[in-house]
Amino acid sequence: YDYASMHAGARLVTQAKGLLHAKAVISPDKSLYMLSPCETRTWFVVSLLEDLFLEHVGLVTLELFASGYRHLQILGSSKYPTEEWRLLGEIESNATANHELFDIGSRCRRQADKCWVRFLKVRVLSHHHIEENSFCALTRFQVF
Repeated sequence: YDYASMHAGARLVTQAKGLLHAKAVISPDKSLYMLSPCETRTWFVVSLLEDLFLEHVGLVTLELFASGYRHLQILGSSKYPTEEWRLLGEIESNATANHELFDIGSRCRRQADKCWVRFLKVRVLSHHHIEENSFCALTRFQVF
């Protein structure tokens, strides 16, 4: 069950300036995608319907004419706004994979009290350099 979907009650709280169609990352419509210039500092915050223990994060990238995000930080908090984001994990995506699932739970089990979160901040640290694409895209961000 994807807790970061509109059907599950998730909502996009805020995002970096210059980020286009950011709500697409929680939308069930696979023809929509979030888009940003690859060189900009990209981040967004998703609110889940309730606090949950984070086990896995999924990335879906279906846009063929844009690069994808490579290194991402997943941060969490039980309240928003906050200045105290907790690092839940850092992930590295595969440049050619359309659907990926990342185990966040293994790190969270070592600090269980810090992994019950309602708000997730996704911070992009780098992107894949595919051809000469100047834009990066993400179709879906998922939480399991």
